[in-house]
Amino acid sequence: MNKLRFSDNTEMEVFGVSCAGNILKIKVPGTGLDTLVSTFKDQAKLSPLRYFEDNALLRGYAGYTKFGSMEYTPNVLQEIDYAVEDVTTESGFREVHADIVTVVLEKVPAVSLVAAKTEKNTADIDYLAMETGVEL
Repeated sequence: MNKLRFSDNTEMEVFGVSCAGNILKIKVPGTGLDTLVSTFKDQAKLSPLRYFEDNALLRGYAGYTKFGSMEYTPNVLQEIDYAVEDVTTESGFREVHADIVTVVLEKVPAVSLVAAKTEKNTADIDYLAMETGVEL
């Protein structure tokens, strides 16, 4: 079983994880879409992420905290059991299908993080100056 472990140590079953540049794609079972949205929009849970396959840590991902998109794909062929014949399937063997959701997360550049903190600090200083009557 493949799983993704979030920064709060909660885990989720996944079909796979792929990374290209600043984009991280996570394929998960297509159930509980509302829960998936809330989980992947919670930035505090998203960094770092750890990807496990059969309880062995394969990879870690840090900084992918921006929810990009979500794509639902129904009835995706997951495996074919060639030991069991099934004339009702296209392959002629037993097939396992599943609905898959691909979640796309984006890595936020460090410059953007610093800029956001600077903007917040400036607003805090302005507020304190206004409250205390200090002119800047």
